Amino acid sequence: MLLRHICVYLDPDELDWGQSDFLFRSYYVSDYLTRRIRALRWKTSYLKGLFVQARRADAPAPSLSSEGHLLVPLIFDVQGYNALEHPEYHEFFIAMFLEGLGKCDDQPDVPMA
Repeated sequence: MLLRHICVYLDPDELDWGQSDFLFRSYYVSDYLTRRIRALRWKTSYLKGLFVQARRADAPAPSLSSEGHLLVPLIFDVQGYNALEHPEYHEFFIAMFLEGLGKCDDQPDVPMA
C-alpha cells in the first residue's frame, strides 16, 4: 500500500466556520506534501493517508479510520489563528503538521524525515 495523502483540516463536528478561509489557506501546504509523498512512493503496511485534524479541545490519541487514514487530532488555537497576519500562515500550518507528526512517532509507517 502507498501513502497517498497528507493534509490538515478542521474537525467538522467542532470547528465549522462556514465561509472560513482556513481550507484555502492550508490547502497549499497539504497539496505540496501530498505531491512530495506521492513522488517518494512511500510504502506502508496499512496507511493510505495522514490527516492532521484540528479540534477545539480534547485531542485523543491518533486513530486509524476504516478507509485506512491515520487521524491525528490536535488542539487548534483559534485565537492564535485569528491573530495571524498573511505572511505568518505558512509557519502556523507547518507547526501544525510537525505537532501532528510528533504524535505519530510510535507509528512505523509514518514518514518522519
